[in-house]
Amino acid sequence: MEEMRDRVVAAAKRQRNKCAEFVRELIQIPSESQSEEAIALMVRQRMLDLNYDAVDVDRFWNVIWRI
Repeated sequence: MEEMRDRVVAAAKRQRNKCAEFVRELIQIPSESQSEEAIALMVRQRMLDLNYDAVDVDRFWNVIWRI
């Protein structure tokens, strides 16, 4: 179990800069309540770019993805 934790932590550290850049992009997009379309579509596109198996957006602009 300890080995798996170490592997996950190492992977997270390798992706740290990419995650920070993603968060910077997210906070630049206006997303007031009931106006979340732009941010939902950006997240959806990012998940598609990462080759997730399925990515959906519901009528409330929730983004749901499956690995």
